[in-house]
Amino acid sequence: MAEIHCPLSEQAARTGNAPAIITPQRIISYRELALKVAAAVRNLEAMGCREGDRLALHLPNDWRYLVLLLSLFRIGGVACPLNYRIPPRGLKGHLETIACSKIVSSGMRFSAILPGTISLDLDDLVGQEQSGQEHCPEDAIPLERPATTVITSGSSGKPKAALLTYGNLFYNAKGSSLNIHLEPGDRWLLNLPLYHVGGLGILFRCLINGAAVVMPEPDEGLETSIFRHNVTHLSVVPTQLFRLLRDLENVKRLLSLKAVLVGGAPIPAPWLKKTFDKGLPVYTSYGLTEMSSQVTTTRADAPNEKRFTSGMTLRYAQLRIGPKSEILVRGETLFLGYVEGDQVRLPVDSEGWFATGDLGRLDADGYLTVLGRKDNMFISGGENIQPEEIEAALVELPSVAQALVVPVSDEEFGHRPVAFIRSTKTVIDPHAIKQMLRDLLPSCKVPIVFYDLSLDTEGLKLDRS
Repeated sequence: MAEIHCPLSEQAARTGNAPAIITPQRIISYRELALKVAAAVRNLEAMGCREGDRLALHLPNDWRYLVLLLSLFRIGGVACPLNYRIPPRGLKGHLETIACSKIVSSGMRFSAILPGTISLDLDDLVGQEQSGQEHCPEDAIPLERPATTVITSGSSGKPKAALLTYGNLFYNAKGSSLNIHLEPGDRWLLNLPLYHVGGLGILFRCLINGAAVVMPEPDEGLETSIFRHNVTHLSVVPTQLFRLLRDLENVKRLLSLKAVLVGGAPIPAPWLKKTFDKGLPVYTSYGLTEMSSQVTTTRADAPNEKRFTSGMTLRYAQLRIGPKSEILVRGETLFLGYVEGDQVRLPVDSEGWFATGDLGRLDADGYLTVLGRKDNMFISGGENIQPEEIEAALVELPSVAQALVVPVSDEEFGHRPVAFIRSTKTVIDPHAIKQMLRDLLPSCKVPIVFYDLSLDTEGLKLDRS
């Protein structure tokens, strides 16, 4: 099994005083971070955490979250970040999928809400000022060792948990860094959640290059964060880019950056043209959780007409177009498979190709253009939305007998969900339905409008189109 020396230990020895994490309240150097991780490792081991143990993390972005992740990677534990915006009761299915009963949170007692779970407090694992007395041992880290699960939605709407190895995340960061330069002194804004593979990608890119992860205030605007923390690198989804481009002052701030990586959804050509006309350092990309984030990205020296594509395949990944224009991928960044309780299933063909469900085409020079999805999934503000997941939540409500969710076009978000429901009541109460849904779903998946499903469709499958 291939191994590498711990990147954190290497950075602590090489650039120990360089900032590793920057928050509005403090700056943590690589040397200090290594000490904090060493202390957290001892705490985890004292609590009985061992290699292979799965630990669910229901936490907002925080410097302690980063320490906990790195300490879990060091002992060989499997970090299972959960969407912090999902209320506790809505996590039951996710926890069953990953077969995990231990949950780390910031003071919330899950055991009282979800019987059978064990609640661990973040402060008990990563104390506010606890730093330890020595670095973690210089142990090598096996690249094939499972490191994290990332929840994603499949075509059925049921949550899937992609199991990624340390090597998957490491090689994805290496491939990205060969295309977008990153070095000590640079600062990448962590404005993506750590339960998202894009957030984990930022952490690993900074770690292997000695750059700093910038953690803004929870509700701090991107434009404020860029200026306040002297950010050099930024990751955004198209909706965020759209909002930034509406203000000339924001455009000026973006001009000071070295790179703006855009992913998560196709970007409208007019928006891209606006960024290029203004000279913004925008890199478009295509990626997926199962490939640990980026698969293709445009290059700084790409011809102008190629900058409207999703770029070329990065090193350590492979991509080809299969039957019926489906994008197929494989390589050193390909996940181990989907966690299904105690089992792991890797759905690849005989040659190891994973079918993404996305449609695309490659031009003669190897540039990818993404055409859309095979299934019903749509994207709203960079979030993958599966109609069946929303429908399943709706029919759990006492006032809803049947539901159908469809996307409607939206200039800012790309699409928004709209629901047609057959109610058990005479009059639909949209406000009450929305309130109940917020206990089960994140706000981006709550439909914006509700219509009466008055068609006589008993026993028939509704035609979504």
